[in-house]
This record gives sequence, structure tokens and C-alpha cells, in this order.
Amino acid sequence: SGNAIANTVEARIDSADVDTSGAVDVLASDASTITATAGAASLAISGGAGAGIGVAVGLSIAFNTIGNGKVLDPANGATGFLDLTSVNENTLDDASQAPEWNYTDAEVAGESRAHTVRAIIEDSDIGADSARTGVVTVSATSTAAIDALTVAGAAGIGGGAAAVQIAGAGAASINSIAATTVAAIVDSDVFATNAAATDTAADPAVAVLSTFQGHIESIAGTLAFSLAAGAGVSAAVGGAIGINTIGGQTLASVDGSTIKAVGPVLVNAFSTATIDTVSIGVSASVQVGAGAQIAGAGSISINKVLTITKAVVFDSSDVATTTRGGLTVRAQDGLVLADAPAIVRANLETDDDETAPTELPDAHT
Repeated sequence: SGNAIANTVEARIDSADVDTSGAVDVLASDASTITATAGAASLAISGGAGAGIGVAVGLSIAFNTIGNGKVLDPANGATGFLDLTSVNENTLDDASQAPEWNYTDAEVAGESRAHTVRAIIEDSDIGADSARTGVVTVSATSTAAIDALTVAGAAGIGGGAAAVQIAGAGAASINSIAATTVAAIVDSDVFATNAAATDTAADPAVAVLSTFQGHIESIAGTLAFSLAAGAGVSAAVGGAIGINTIGGQTLASVDGSTIKAVGPVLVNAFSTATIDTVSIGVSASVQVGAGAQIAGAGSISINKVLTITKAVVFDSSDVATTTRGGLTVRAQDGLVLADAPAIVRANLETDDDETAPTELPDAHT
């Protein structure tokens, strides 16, 4: 079986003037799930006093993709699993489009498409210094899950003076998730206030939030059984393989923009990836009488998590907050809080009067 999802979800304010005393919400979200069951079974039976041969083969293969883990790299034409460590600051120069990878598989309606969720404010004026809006929230949320069960079974049973029985079963479950989740304020001026703000990031006046959650649960199993009675050969072979990959980029950014906020400013990127997999191969061979029996079983599980999570303020952005808050730039991968990768490359004005680092550090993966 083959199943593919490749959605593009976008919420955007582009080249607009927004004049309101209320809240401004730019929200994009997607929840995609593939639940797939694939199975195969075969049975061969032979009997009689004469020579007989029975062969049974069962094979089940499942391909499930949300986005796709294989890409074409436009820079050098290379193909292969996405190496997200190659993404650098140049990838972030255009946050509203970054990154637009060209996926070679996950064909949807004849097109190769990535799985993308974006929330963007671009080239816009949100409020004014003399007429601020309420809380401004730019949020992109992507949840992707694959639940796959792939099983195969084969049995060969025979009896006679010379009965040869062979049974083989194989199951393969190949699953991949590759998603791009971007929340960004690009080349815009934002003037906002949160009347209920405290001095913590829990009550921001401006929030740029990018969240990705990926989960794969994969079970692949085989059972092969062979029974021969008489002067025959009985053989059973079973094998199972599971290949699971989760990759993607989660980016929250303020790019070339001015933000004046009465209350905290929060730029937060969060991603989590989990893979639960079971691969089982079972075989049994029974020979009654003169003969030989052969049984073999094997299982392989290959799992990869290749994610990149970045929270950035860059390209000469100007962020100023009042005494009721400060600037928090935070990247979180799974349950590990990444304080150090709070990536800042900007001209900042905050009440803490901290000096921003001038270089963009390596991504937290």
C-alpha cells in the first residue's frame, strides 16, 4: 500500500495596513494523520503417496509519507535523505519562503510537494505608535502522525513419500515525515499592547510561535511455518524491516522588522519527534521422518530523526518593549529547553539593555 499527504496551509497578512484596537491573530494549523494496515497471507498444501512440492510466499509492503524524506538539492542536484544540518543562515534570508525544497516523491495530483504550514505578516503596518493594537499573535502549528501495521504470513504443509514444503514471508514498513513550519514577521512595523501583561513571556504583547510535532508508530511482523511428513525437506524463512524518518524545519523569526510593544515579545520555536517501532520475524520448520528442515528469521529497524529548530531575530530588526516585559527568543527541541540557541542578530532595544550576539550560531538539532 502507498499513502501520501502533502498539504500547504498558509495564513498571511501581506502589504496591508491594520488599524484596530483589538487583537490581531494570524493562525495557520494542520493536523495530518495516516493510519494504514497492510497484510498478506499464503498457504500451500500437498499430500499423497507420490512426490509433491508445496511453496507458499507472503509479502506485504507499505509506504507512508507526510511530505517526504527524500529531496532534490537544487544547489548540487544530489538526492537522498534530507540533511537538515546543511541549512544555514542563508536559508533564513527569506523567512516567508524558507525553505522551498523540491521533493522528488510523495506525488500528489501529479506534483511533488512539500508539507508546509506558514503564518506570515509581511510588508505590513500593524497599528501605529499613537494607536496600538491589542495582542498580536503569529502562530504556525503542524502535527503529523503515521500509524502503520504491516504483516505477512506463509504456511506450507505436506505429507507423502517425498514431500518438499517451502514457506517464506516478508513485511516492510517504510514511513517518513518531513514538514516545514514557519511563523514570521517580515519587513513590517508592529505596534501592540497587552493590558494584562506581566514581566514574563507568559503574557506577550507580540508572539511569534512555530510548533511542529511528529510521531511515527510502526509495526512490521512476519510468520512463516513449514511442515513436511515423509522423506522431504521443510524450509521456512521470515523477515521484517521497518524504516522510519522524521525530518523538518521549525522556524520562528522576526526579519527586518520594527516591533514596539507594551508588554513582552516572545519568539518561540518548538519541535518534537518520536518514533515507536516494532519489527518481528518468526519462522518455524518441522520435518517428520527422513529429511532436513531449515528455519530462518530476521528483523531490521532503521530510524532517523533529522530536525532543525530555530528562533531568530535578524536582518537589522528593531525590537523595543516597555517595563512590563522584555524580549524572549527561545528554541526548544523535544523536552530540552535550548536557551543558548536563542539566536539574535539584530539592533535591539530592551529594558534589560543586553548586548545581542552578532553571529548566527549553529542550529540546535
